[in-house]
Amino acid sequence: MRYFFVGCGLMLCVFLSQKLSAQVVEPVISPTTTSCYYGETSSSANDCWVEVISRRSTDTYTNLYLYVDIDGCLISEYEVYKIPQFSTPVPVQMNVNDIMVVWDEDATHGEIPPDGDFSFTGIIVKDPNCPYIRVRTNDQDDILNWSVHRVVEAGTLTVNDTGLNEHDVILFPNGMSRILLYKDDDVADGECVSPDTQENKEFTYTICYKNESYHNLTNVKIVDYLPKNVYYPKGWEWIDSNLNVIPPDPNYDPNFHTYTWEIGTLAPDTDPNTPLTCVSLDVEVSEYAEPGEILHNVAELIGTYSIEDINGNTVTFETVLAIATEDTPVCCYGDPNIIYVDINADGYDTGSSWDNAYNTESGLQKALQRAWKSPCSEAFTIYVAKGTYLPGISEDDSFVLPDGTEIYGGFPTGGCDFANRNAKKYKTILSGKLSDYDFAYTVVTMGQDSLLDGVTIKYGWDYNIYSPGLDFTINDCTIENSINYGIYVSDANAAIKSCMVKNNGASGIFHESILSNLNVSNSWIMRNNNHGIYSDGSNPNIKNSIISESDLSEEGNEGIRIVNPPSNPVLHNLTISNNKSVGIHFEDNGSIDPNDPTPDYPDIQNCIIYYNNSSGPQLSGIDADFAYYSCIQDCNDVNNNHNISSAPMFAYPADPAGTPDPNNYHLAYNSICKDIGNPNLVYSDQVDYDNEVRVAGAYVDMGADEVYSCDGNYTEEEFANENDWNADGIVNLEEFRFFADSWLTLDPGDPGWADPNYGDPNDTYDWNPACNLDDTGTSQYCIDLADLTVFVFDVPWLWQACWYGNYNASISGEVTMMAASVSPLESIASVAALSLDTDAEATVNPYDRMSNSELAQIVSDIYYLQGCVEEKLLETHNGKDKKDLQDILDFFDEELAKIKESLQ
Repeated sequence: MRYFFVGCGLMLCVFLSQKLSAQVVEPVISPTTTSCYYGETSSSANDCWVEVISRRSTDTYTNLYLYVDIDGCLISEYEVYKIPQFSTPVPVQMNVNDIMVVWDEDATHGEIPPDGDFSFTGIIVKDPNCPYIRVRTNDQDDILNWSVHRVVEAGTLTVNDTGLNEHDVILFPNGMSRILLYKDDDVADGECVSPDTQENKEFTYTICYKNESYHNLTNVKIVDYLPKNVYYPKGWEWIDSNLNVIPPDPNYDPNFHTYTWEIGTLAPDTDPNTPLTCVSLDVEVSEYAEPGEILHNVAELIGTYSIEDINGNTVTFETVLAIATEDTPVCCYGDPNIIYVDINADGYDTGSSWDNAYNTESGLQKALQRAWKSPCSEAFTIYVAKGTYLPGISEDDSFVLPDGTEIYGGFPTGGCDFANRNAKKYKTILSGKLSDYDFAYTVVTMGQDSLLDGVTIKYGWDYNIYSPGLDFTINDCTIENSINYGIYVSDANAAIKSCMVKNNGASGIFHESILSNLNVSNSWIMRNNNHGIYSDGSNPNIKNSIISESDLSEEGNEGIRIVNPPSNPVLHNLTISNNKSVGIHFEDNGSIDPNDPTPDYPDIQNCIIYYNNSSGPQLSGIDADFAYYSCIQDCNDVNNNHNISSAPMFAYPADPAGTPDPNNYHLAYNSICKDIGNPNLVYSDQVDYDNEVRVAGAYVDMGADEVYSCDGNYTEEEFANENDWNADGIVNLEEFRFFADSWLTLDPGDPGWADPNYGDPNDTYDWNPACNLDDTGTSQYCIDLADLTVFVFDVPWLWQACWYGNYNASISGEVTMMAASVSPLESIASVAALSLDTDAEATVNPYDRMSNSELAQIVSDIYYLQGCVEEKLLETHNGKDKKDLQDILDFFDEELAKIKESLQ
């Protein structure tokens, strides 16, 4: 049956074509496919929908009911052929844009031939989103499925088996009215544009159009929405080579970055031999275009037309009549394998170089998004300069690494040679702290064979680092302050080397797996609330590492907990100390080999397991019988295992019992653990915790630290210093900070306190006797300039332990303020000495005795120190530490004021 219907619009279609050449005056267009225009149509503002099909399924599903509507604003004439299930249909001739709806309860019905239950001699495609047709059902139907098929090349439809599905065909006898619009660039297939050379920067857009509808179009214009990274040079005022001022092209709108051609009236032309009309625009790719980016261009043809509606009234519409797009690839300019991120860069934010690095706190996320989609490399390396980077704004956001991606941090602002990066000095921080109250659930999600190197990961809610079954490597990283887990690995091989994993709310490293490997080497796992390392079902191989101060929650969480390993765990050259619970716990329900039910006991060699569990039992689930050449508290040398129970003798003891300072687990120069490790193992491929050669003496040492002498004399001065108050192996500005803690404080043991009017009791709060370096005369009971003078001149400034030079940069006691080779405090101390000159009058400004050049040097030194302290102040969140640092700044301000008075 044929239905005639007076429409009020046009069919809006976009035809994709082969490439156009900008030099062809009358291009020949050979459409290969068609696709419906999905933009706003007149039907969105007018109720033009007409119901053309309404029927129940002919099978047993009583609620299976189909409604089909067409847009009367776009369709002027149609025919409907209903092909019920189990009927005997006749072949139907279908033309371009005719529609068939295949429907039933079967979700897999209506496949394209040859897989479907119909055949078609032309070309037919599934097109579920055509705007001129909609398919619906009733509210009671919850099982109806349908497929919309549209003809792109005329042919004959034959339904082969109506027993499978219902079919309904809608034919448009006069075809679909259409506006042709094509867009092309002059970039050849396989070529690209690039901002790095003028030759590759310039290209031309060509737009061709034709009105093949039956309607006269007026007020026609073409609006080209230029990609954001395409620049139209003539859109701005410029000066030519003859110094003529050229005004901007008025057709360009810089506010919307569009170019408009006013066409006027566009009469119908259905003659296929009439050529299309074309316009063109010369543009340049801008420096903001990223390597491998796609420049997506959209052009719209907009016009006005008038037709009669079904009541005979003339209706006028202005709408988008057609749309065309063109994608232009940007070359992989620069180093195609490296992406650069620097929050302080001020270039073009393209990630193509250090100058143009991604330069916001979301810069790393932009780099990863490019790594996911860019064609420039199969696996990217990302260089990240110092700064704090966030994964997004939502708790669900995470830095998700594509497979094979490598991220390297520790570069200074502006970058440097790869060999000169320093993860400690130039901290690259990946933070999950999105605001004061919001935290990302996972900061970093690893990809297969991905790498993190030289970065700090902190403040994840669930995990700082998570691997969902993908193998990865982490080198030279700090993983700290997660609300829960530092590193959480599920069914993946993990390699963790030269890392510090500390202060996490649950376990530092949690590895649950079946047959996967956990390799930890040269790392420090410290101060985690639960376990240091928890291995469940995996193969742990842990060497040359420190596991300390675990179980801060004091709930019995061991330093290392190993459960049901598939093979014998390897625990070599570990220092396991100061954990609140036992050092190592082991449990096994038997070997996975049914022929060998013996538990897979760990291989413990060359380890120090001491001062754990309040000096109670050091092991659980296993005893020292399975340890060899190890120093284990209260153990007995069993079966000639060469174990010892004597105190290991650390270089920095915290008490007379020899308990190590929690900041330093290096052995003393004369440690009993020196040169008594197992001589029969192979160490040629290993280094100790400080990255020093693993065997420095006759034999390997027990524990993570190899006692290594700089001059071969093994003297105490090489390994420890009584003025190294934070036990980090160097005397520097960190020690100066201790003076801020106790600056101008009074000794609570001062006999003068017997006088109730003597001083302010609050001045004893931060008293530190170690800072009272001059305990004579007026300085006996206070920390003052006399003590500072002794510190600067008598304490070995910039003293370094022998092991400090090779100490892993990212885990060397967290030194954050390095001093110059000559102490900038010396000039200030000189003034301090003058202030103590008993011959000088109390009212004399000590700076008055100095030359202007000397004063200039002092001011320079003070400014340097101020910068160091202010940087530390920005990184500090503890209220007391903030006050201490502010005290230092106040002291500097006082000295600068004195210098100013002297200069006046």
